[in-house]
Amino acid sequence: MPHQRAPSQTSTSQNGNSKSRPPKTTRPVSAGPLPPNQKPDFGMSPTSRYDHNLKVLRRRDPSITSIFDQFSHVCVYHFNINTNKWEKLGYEGSMFLYERNEYPPYGFYVLNRQGMDDYIQRMQLMTT
Repeated sequence: MPHQRAPSQTSTSQNGNSKSRPPKTTRPVSAGPLPPNQKPDFGMSPTSRYDHNLKVLRRRDPSITSIFDQFSHVCVYHFNINTNKWEKLGYEGSMFLYERNEYPPYGFYVLNRQGMDDYIQRMQLMTT
């Protein structure tokens, strides 16, 4: 079977002049990075995003009353004193610092994207 040649990117008009055709596929032009003071709009207002995240956390722990802060991606590590090295524990995902209406009143929650178990650490204030 003879090898077939790829179609030409030029065509010839009736008067014999060759003209260039635009490529069949074009990539969208990127607008570039956002200015430092402008956050990207992901289709949700900050209030809607907060309410949604609080609803997700309350499904797992109904005693959570508010979110102090949140981080889009964290990894949980453990320091092994025998090997003197940091080791990943297998928890990666969004992290939320929260307040609860039960004791202990504070904590952080990592919604794990690497497995089925989430990482939960409850905290209390230490007084001296």
